[in-house]
Amino acid sequence: MGDTVEVVLIPTLLILNREYVFADQSGQSIRVKRKNYTDVEFHIIRGEHQATGVASISPSFYLGMETVATKGGEFVINEYFVQGNSGDCLWSIGVGNQNIEEGGSMKLYAYIKLVDNCNENKFTASTDLLIAE
Repeated sequence: MGDTVEVVLIPTLLILNREYVFADQSGQSIRVKRKNYTDVEFHIIRGEHQATGVASISPSFYLGMETVATKGGEFVINEYFVQGNSGDCLWSIGVGNQNIEEGGSMKLYAYIKLVDNCNENKFTASTDLLIAE
């Protein structure tokens, strides 16, 4: 019983210290850079509003990736919770590379989740944002 070893895989989809830029035709963009095993730096531009900060991996990451549903389908993400940005209504940044409906890998994508019913929402849109690299 004392000889058992449990292995926890830390998400490494993002290469350490490499900046990833996700953008769409409307000018919305997300820049994400993994600083260490648990944190990513981000910069988001959505319309005239911007946010910069740090997000940390979900404490329960070892239970598996999260799924999010969007207009484009259902996607699998590693979720990083935004730290110390209370005024901009950002909840989390998600990064993944699998569309469940297509059943396979795709280009790397980023996902922004906003706080529900936030009166200070700089990003105004009621929907979350998903952008492929």
